[in-house]
Amino acid sequence: MFNDADRQHVTMQLMARSADDLKNEHLFAKINGTWHLVKVGSEEFVDGYMIEGAEAYLHTHPIPSNEPLVPSMLDMQMFASSDKPQGIMNYCSHNDVVNPVFWHSSIQPTEESLLSRHYRWGDYGSDGKGDCFAVIMDWFKINKGYEFPIIPRDFYDKNGYYYTLNFEGLCKIKPFDSPLEIGDLIVIRVGRQGEHAGVYVGDGLMLHHPMNGVSRLTPVHASMERLHMLLKVIM
Repeated sequence: MFNDADRQHVTMQLMARSADDLKNEHLFAKINGTWHLVKVGSEEFVDGYMIEGAEAYLHTHPIPSNEPLVPSMLDMQMFASSDKPQGIMNYCSHNDVVNPVFWHSSIQPTEESLLSRHYRWGDYGSDGKGDCFAVIMDWFKINKGYEFPIIPRDFYDKNGYYYTLNFEGLCKIKPFDSPLEIGDLIVIRVGRQGEHAGVYVGDGLMLHHPMNGVSRLTPVHASMERLHMLLKVIM
């Protein structure tokens, strides 16, 4: 989807921009196999990507390339608005290395990819990373054939009750003393204002992805003292 020639072509176009220009987001569209710079400034493409003939999209975040790549809530809304591959790269100076991550339905997780993946905020992408909701979504897609809707989420939102605020209608709450069933979501408290979740996979194990490590299987009983909600997904 993005090879060395693409990287060189995009980099050359960015290097032609001034340092002040690079403080803005830049939108590229792949048309007839070639990447073209089509818009500058996020306000120009806030309503979605609609470039005639575009095969894929790529936009920059004006952030140093050595900083974590964090898809914003707007980025996730864009992912939901188009059926084309969409990528992001951090780029704020001419010394940066272009190293984008793409999201698209063609980038499919495998059973093996559910474990030991590294953490990156947002859904599963071409870098093989994702967050705690991403590994839940991917488990359901692989094991139940069920696809959660894309739920945009903000990494910088101070209210960390993501599952409480977004899962009404998608799940029903189970009593704490209910027997665990495969596919149940275990939502636990994290700190004073936050939630983390995993999916029960049987044999007393929960698949989850903590922010400070890789995705893994852990015994459910280790998390039950911090249990906030027990959810059954409505499919």
